Amino acid sequence: MANAAKRGFRHEIWAVLTLGVPLIASNLAQMVINLTDTIILGWYDVQALAAVTLAHALYSLLYLFGAGFAWAVMPLVAEAAVQGNDTRVRRVTRMGIWLSLGFATLAAIPMLLSEALLLSIGQDPSISALAQDYLQVIFIALFAALLIACMRSFLAALGHTAVVFWATVFVAILNGVLVYLLVFGHFGFPELGILGAAGGAFWARRSARRLRRSPALRSCASMRCASCPNIICSNAFGGPIRRRWSRSRVSACPSV
Repeated sequence: MANAAKRGFRHEIWAVLTLGVPLIASNLAQMVINLTDTIILGWYDVQALAAVTLAHALYSLLYLFGAGFAWAVMPLVAEAAVQGNDTRVRRVTRMGIWLSLGFATLAAIPMLLSEALLLSIGQDPSISALAQDYLQVIFIALFAALLIACMRSFLAALGHTAVVFWATVFVAILNGVLVYLLVFGHFGFPELGILGAAGGAFWARRSARRLRRSPALRSCASMRCASCPNIICSNAFGGPIRRRWSRSRVSACPSV
């Protein structure tokens, strides 16, 4: 009994580490993305650094509000997975995505009008204008960021945390390279300053959609249908569901 309890304890510890360590590392990689923007713009111009600091504060606040829908996906998907209810897995994930994208649409308003908001709290006019220039580009990335947050929760609930980690590392590296090139204008790229930082961040986050080409997330053609959002019926979601619940053959996604 004692040996069995010890083996069970080691198994649980290993399971937590296997799932948790990649998520910890992916969160650190996410922090590196913002840190990279701050360091590079600090090299470029102090005023641009001040502007992007204000812009990141507003962006992060809105992201944390919107990510609540994505975080709710993880326990609900995990519960449905244990029950073998793949229909509920799809529905929960789909609704998490719709709510996140709906919030991002509303959050675009304060980001597009951020100069007036920053002036109302006593910020410098020139810095406020630069912050709005940055946010008017990066607001599009909020849609991608919240969508990625839903995908992270979905994959983590199914135990695919390594995919989450490598996708985040890829985005962090690509973000650093693009921001450096576009801010300073090296190797033939245009020198865009703070707009280059916003553009680099946007394209790096957008590139995360290539996550669905991962071998771990091969497509499940039988789960595609016109009634579902493309992102749910795409390669990123079909494979894990099919492999995890191979006993459940679904020819079409039910409408919600």
